[in-house]
Amino acid sequence: MIRKRNRFQRRGVAVVETAVIMPVALMFVLGVSEFSLMLMARQSVAIAAREGARAAARQHGDTGDIRAAVDRVMTNAGYDGYSFETNVDEIDYDDRSVSVRVTLPWDRFAITGDLFGGGTFDISIETTMRREGDAPRN
Repeated sequence: MIRKRNRFQRRGVAVVETAVIMPVALMFVLGVSEFSLMLMARQSVAIAAREGARAAARQHGDTGDIRAAVDRVMTNAGYDGYSFETNVDEIDYDDRSVSVRVTLPWDRFAITGDLFGGGTFDISIETTMRREGDAPRN
């Protein structure tokens, strides 16, 4: 004999399934959002380092040109508290490459708290380019 299932025996199952799945799905979405923000910050730092190195690679590029290029990119991206290092003042004419390193401390408030690691760390990118122009001849 086949028993008919009573539809009232499964009442509330959808609510329980939602209560189990919803927190997991929400944490996944928040984790993806936080990772996307960090990836966007890393891309902005990489662009700033590249633009700073391009400014330094010009024939008469100096630290002021680098600062202006890095400030322009990072200000447009909405970040502050960053720093940069360069070897422009230290190189001589035999050394034809210039380097610019941009560092952004990443201490943003995490939506998920310390669940995915949290904490503070630095996003740091270094770009090296060949300097333009001819070296002076003795």
